[in-house]
Amino acid sequence: MKRLFVYIIITAFSLALLLPGESFGAKVKGTYKGKGVARVSGCDDRDDNGKYKFKSTVKITKQSGGQFQGRAYNRLRVGSARIKEKCDIYGTVKGRRLRGDSYCDLYINGSWDSSSAGTWKAKKKGKKLYIKGKDHDTAGDTCTTRIKAKLKKK
Repeated sequence: MKRLFVYIIITAFSLALLLPGESFGAKVKGTYKGKGVARVSGCDDRDDNGKYKFKSTVKITKQSGGQFQGRAYNRLRVGSARIKEKCDIYGTVKGRRLRGDSYCDLYINGSWDSSSAGTWKAKKKGKKLYIKGKDHDTAGDTCTTRIKAKLKKK
């Protein structure tokens, strides 16, 4: 029995050395740019509800094993309003699948408008990230937003 236990330990250790990073997943550190669509609902100001196209830049600045962090920058125009969102993102990667949390501040024409928190998941295919997420305002408004985005590593 001891011999079998030692064999299992040695085999597991050997596989870990032969497959570095496989237990954690893909390397995702880098800058990704692309476009997406946001569906906004439940806002205090009903005129804010709707479907909006946006541009996004995600910068994953740190990755250690299966955990990463970075920032996301989303921007769009609605009429004469310039809307920018800055988010801190944190997450895990397993295989080619990412999951995480975001904490964001939204600015309209340079002035703070609201803050939000949410969760998201993504799939990495080659240099592309396919992201789906949902967040809700935590200050300044009551909106709920669902997003889908396709980004490519630069």
